[in-house]
Amino acid sequence: MLWAERWRSYYPDRFPHRRRGPGPPRGMATVDYERPEAPRPSDHRGDRHLAAKMNKLWPLHPIALGFLAFAVAILSYGVVSLVDSWNAVSGADRTAGTVIRFQVATRRTYAPVVGYEVDGRPYEFVSRGSSRPRDYKIGDAVVVCYHPERPAEGRLDSFGELWLFPTIFLGLGTLFATLGVSSQMFSVEPKDNSKSVTDEL
Repeated sequence: MLWAERWRSYYPDRFPHRRRGPGPPRGMATVDYERPEAPRPSDHRGDRHLAAKMNKLWPLHPIALGFLAFAVAILSYGVVSLVDSWNAVSGADRTAGTVIRFQVATRRTYAPVVGYEVDGRPYEFVSRGSSRPRDYKIGDAVVVCYHPERPAEGRLDSFGELWLFPTIFLGLGTLFATLGVSSQMFSVEPKDNSKSVTDEL
């Protein structure tokens, strides 16, 4: 049985219960087989805490999802309005204007119509802000901002005309975003995976 003992010595992993023989003949290469190490229990502790944090934020609670969707819509409109107002005053010239009449904006509010002159040419525009009671009277002097290359596109140089709507919408959007995050944090309980992970280990 010398050939059998020598065969087992060439492939020790196939016959672990046998005693290793003298080894292969001179000049014959041998192959070392390494067994993979088993994972340590401590390697899963970080994954367990990360999973607990993710379970607290996802999936989104329906109330939180509604708040966040509404916040995105309002913030988008606020950003667009803010950019429009910034473009209206950035690099614009100022001139004197006069409220010449009022125009019905809705069924109960009125928007002033402002007239002004640029290089001797008369222009007029309807204010984007309307109110009731009226904020101005016919003949009131106002300040108009306009771009020299577009003199017909005038805007009232006032907080209510330029910055009121961006401030309102950005503030409401921030409020609803805060409510959405708060409702998500306080309404969703994290799942306890510690017991299942311990059982697996």
